[in-house]
Amino acid sequence: MLKGFDVSKHNGTVDFAKAKAAGLKFVIIRSSFGIDTTDIKFEENYRKAKAAGLKVGIYHYSYALNSDMALQEAKFVYGLIKDKQLDMPIWFDMEDADGYKNRHSVSLYNDKALINSICSTFVNYIQSQGLKCGIYASKSVLTSVVNKSKFNCYFWNAQWGSTDSIKGTMWQYTETGNISGCRGSFDLDICYKDFEEKEDDDMTQEKFNEMMNNYLAELKTKAPAEWSKEAREWAEKEGIIVGDENGNKQYENFVTREQMAVLLKRVVDKVKTS
Repeated sequence: MLKGFDVSKHNGTVDFAKAKAAGLKFVIIRSSFGIDTTDIKFEENYRKAKAAGLKVGIYHYSYALNSDMALQEAKFVYGLIKDKQLDMPIWFDMEDADGYKNRHSVSLYNDKALINSICSTFVNYIQSQGLKCGIYASKSVLTSVVNKSKFNCYFWNAQWGSTDSIKGTMWQYTETGNISGCRGSFDLDICYKDFEEKEDDDMTQEKFNEMMNNYLAELKTKAPAEWSKEAREWAEKEGIIVGDENGNKQYENFVTREQMAVLLKRVVDKVKTS
């Protein structure tokens, strides 16, 4: 679990070295908003945060009113960061803090299908470029609007207080946090995932086969459950289940179509002769 903060132009000039000295490990920097506007502090914040040794991610505040605009935003963001070294995801900020969506007849809470489509378009494009992406929103949006089960991405919950009800990837727990040595108030965050952990991207067929063989060998050692005892005794008595050449019945193992065909034939033969 890592502690960090997020910043935009509204935080003014930030002393990232002091933030690092205060024990913070990462910063999420606003890169942009809308289809073509860069945060005026983005380049400076990125450069100074990197120099201070902080892990860096970015977020983009969305003004998209439809999927086409979301795609424009995603392409714009990618153009801003494609040559930068990010340590953490690109976050899609889905909120309506200034009422822009509402003024343009898009309701954050009532137009759920549209909001999910907008999020999906942005996330899918960023991920198609080989980058990590997630959705930032309030607890209420993440629980009642965003269909999280339909997304293969990260989630950053804005829920100010002592409880994180989402427990996704990140939690923004206050907007009025203090950082020793830094002026002003900050959004403070907790990240549950260490993005420096190496992911096994070089899975080969040989590795997969070895993994499955080990798993199947483990299954063979598992004893059958007590609730199936009567049925197992009947099946063995009637010769429907006879086990392998070593007498292993493999009750906790998978059943192949081949094995299922044999079992069904034995049952049918039993019925015919009874």
